[in-house]
Formats: sequence, C-alpha cells, structure tokens
Amino acid sequence: GTNVTSISAAAYLKIAQDYAGTGAASRAQLLAAAALFSENKFAEAAELYRKYRDENPESPFASTASLGIAASLEAQNKIDDALQAYQAMTTSYPNAAEIEAAKMGIAR
Repeated sequence: GTNVTSISAAAYLKIAQDYAGTGAASRAQLLAAAALFSENKFAEAAELYRKYRDENPESPFASTASLGIAASLEAQNKIDDALQAYQAMTTSYPNAAEIEAAKMGIAR
C-alpha cells in the first residue's frame, strides 16, 4: 500500500548484532545495506554489501549483494569501479535474477 514505513539501517544492524550467527542476522545485514543505500549512504552500503557477499558466498542472495556493490559504486560516481563490479557480477552469477539489472548498469 501507500503507507509503507521504512526501517532504518540501524534497526536492521541491531537485529544482525542481537542474533549473530543466525540466518536472520545474515538477512538483516543485507537489508541494512539496502536501507543504507536508500538513505544515500552509498559508501557504507557498498561496504556492508561486500561484507555480506564475502561472508555468505553460497547464499542465494550473494548476487543481490554483488549488484548492490556495483550500484553503490555507481551512485558514488565511481564509474570505472562500478563497471568492473557489474561485469564481475555477470561473470560470477550468470543465471541470477539480477543479471538484467547488471547488464543495464554496464550499458549506462
């Protein structure tokens, strides 16, 4: 609906801290990265996306984190780094649902 409330990155990070080592903590970390991106904290978002991907390389959300890294770099106007991250994402996760978004990032 139109009354969607957003949850702050800090709230997600608290969940990740309180439930460290669980699947919920891992997911909260990824959601915190997305919240940071929404809060225009792109460098922090990239760092958290990278941490998630590195700690969860086999997760079905690792491709989401990789796309988040690239988008965060692009939002910081780090175009060459973003391009490399988008290309790495398409190579590492060629069958991911996010592949078209990565290709659009490369095209931009």
